[in-house]
Amino acid sequence: MKKWLSILCFVSFLGFYPEAFAALEGGNSVVHDADQIFSENVTIVTQVFRTEAVYTRDVVLLSKEVLMNGYIEGDLLAAAQEIEIRGEIEGDVRITGGLVVLNGIIHGDVLVFGGEVRATEKSAILGEAVVLGGWFVHEGIVQNDARIISGNVTLGGTFSEDLTVTTQDLILDETLVLNSEYQSSYFAPREALIPEGFEGLLEYNKTSLWYKNSDFQSSASLFFGFWALLKFVTNAVLIFLLYFIFKNFVENIKNQGSKKWLKSGVVGIIAFLALPALAILLMVSLIGLPIGVLLMLVFWSLLILRVSLASFVVSCWLPELWKKISGKEYTETQNSPVLWAIVALALLTITGYIPYVGSIIVNGITLIAFGTTLIVLYKSIFRRS
Repeated sequence: MKKWLSILCFVSFLGFYPEAFAALEGGNSVVHDADQIFSENVTIVTQVFRTEAVYTRDVVLLSKEVLMNGYIEGDLLAAAQEIEIRGEIEGDVRITGGLVVLNGIIHGDVLVFGGEVRATEKSAILGEAVVLGGWFVHEGIVQNDARIISGNVTLGGTFSEDLTVTTQDLILDETLVLNSEYQSSYFAPREALIPEGFEGLLEYNKTSLWYKNSDFQSSASLFFGFWALLKFVTNAVLIFLLYFIFKNFVENIKNQGSKKWLKSGVVGIIAFLALPALAILLMVSLIGLPIGVLLMLVFWSLLILRVSLASFVVSCWLPELWKKISGKEYTETQNSPVLWAIVALALLTITGYIPYVGSIIVNGITLIAFGTTLIVLYKSIFRRS
């Protein structure tokens, strides 16, 4: 999932920079030498990318392995399995990758999504830094505010302004230097050991386990919280609109999802992983750009409607379950499908709050609905039964 989350983030980044497709390079391997100067936006899609060149405008990368040892006057947007930045970048940096190594100078702001993120002692971030990752190690310099959300964090180096860390495990290196004139704090289940000779002030905020949090003491307080209630009402309205505007389509989704849920689930998983990648590949060419944009619109539309569609699928099983539990026959009315779907929505909402397994169950059902919708769309378009 981390890999495809990174790809989804990269697609979001591209939305802010449509002009980045001015110059496109591709192939199994791309190398830019030190004597090369690029005066327009550059987009590179390749397996391996190495560069020592100069770029006067923005650079967009989609690659497996990247070694950036050049100079970029504009912004850098990159998605890579492994990426290392050794050069100098004047603009902002947005990176998503499995392994991200910051080993150079960045004058702008930095936003990094990564499984493993490391800022070496040679790294310098002069703007703001936001890091989200599974594992983060810092040994360099951050001159502006820094916000870190990571499972495991090791902090060293220098932070000149505000620092906020949210983690499960924090290790403070003896080289860590904080500015006492600014606010620095961390949120973790347990307090970190303070090394000898530590300079600065780091405030500790204990995070509670789910069963110790007052918000989790009552299922009612969870279910009827403002944001949860707003989300529930929004999905209920979507259920109403979907059924009465696309009644036949929704009925086909219900039949497909309830009777062939395994097939629909497999299709949903494959489509969830493949659609974003296919859309990206299509969007890097002028011919495929409209199709890629259309695929992304379909993908994001299904993501928005996924809970409502999942409620329709679950609602098919509820009347029979009611009959077995109560022993009574249920009389179907015109509004019964909508009412059962709203009941299913309530069950999915409550299930989502079950620790550990709740989100897995709900996501599994939404993937079934995801695949079911695509199957019905395919049959509707090509008129296949």
